[in-house]
Formats: sequence, structure tokens, C-alpha cells
Amino acid sequence: MDTCSISDYLHFLPVLIFQKEEEGFEHQEAMMPSVPAPDGLLLLDDLRELRLTDPRLPMSYRKKVATTKFVHWPIEIRFCALNTNTNQSKSDPSLRYWFRAKGKLSDDQALHRCVVAFASDLIFSGVSLNPHRRKGFKSASLSLDHSMWFHRHLRADDWLLFVVGLR
Repeated sequence: MDTCSISDYLHFLPVLIFQKEEEGFEHQEAMMPSVPAPDGLLLLDDLRELRLTDPRLPMSYRKKVATTKFVHWPIEIRFCALNTNTNQSKSDPSLRYWFRAKGKLSDDQALHRCVVAFASDLIFSGVSLNPHRRKGFKSASLSLDHSMWFHRHLRADDWLLFVVGLR
């Protein structure tokens, strides 16, 4: 079993369970939501630039964005709706965004599933905190446990819609 430790402290211990691929039922209960196509939406770099200059955002927030190191992910993300929410303003616990791997991937389905699992954990956990945000709010969140089932083949280097709606 793999572990990740730094300075003799265990930081995470993954438990992975795999099932062999087999035929199953074809069904889909949810309807595709009405969202804009990803190609017409802003890149994260462009969105960051907008947040630096948006007068509706508090100056303290804009300064924090300007001085925080921008981490470039191996995943391209495009949010379906622009918002002016910050870590100090309440909002609904929901989010819709398109994502895909940057660059072309091989045809290995295990790789595509790993990329989707990685991408699912990038933003997901912070959405549940949205209704609790207020001035001075500080938090750290991580995903302790979530499950993913892949019912058919997919391509993580094609656009995939991620919909988070907590109730």
C-alpha cells in the first residue's frame, strides 16, 4: 500500500478498490443541464486577470489574488458562470464547470479514469463551504472520502462537464 509522508508524518493513505470491467445496464437519470459550451468560456488565467480588476470585489481580496502564487494545473478548467463571490461572501453550494486534461492522452482507460478522479478533487470540497463564508472566514478543506463509478469509456482529454450541487 502506498503512503505519502513528510517529516515522519503520514499525510494520506489511499484505499483504492477496482472492479473488472463488465457489461451493465445503460441508464442515465439526470438530464444534461443547460450550460454554455466550453470553448466560449474564460480560461483560468483570464478569469484571474478579471478578478484582479473587478471593482465589485473588495480591494483586500484583489490584493490577495495579486500576491498569491498562481498554480498552473495539468487540467484545463472553464467555469460555466462568472461570479463575484470571494472567500468572504456566502453563495449557493453549487458549481458547474467544464474540464479536460491539457494535451492529448493515450487510449489507456485507466489513465483517463485517473485524470478524471484527480480533477474531481481539485475544487469539489470547497463548494460545501460556500454558504458559511463571511468576513474573516478561513478554512482548509480536503476530500476524505468520495467514490466514483465509471459506467462507460471516456476521454479525459475531451471536455467533460462537472456539476456539483449539494443539498
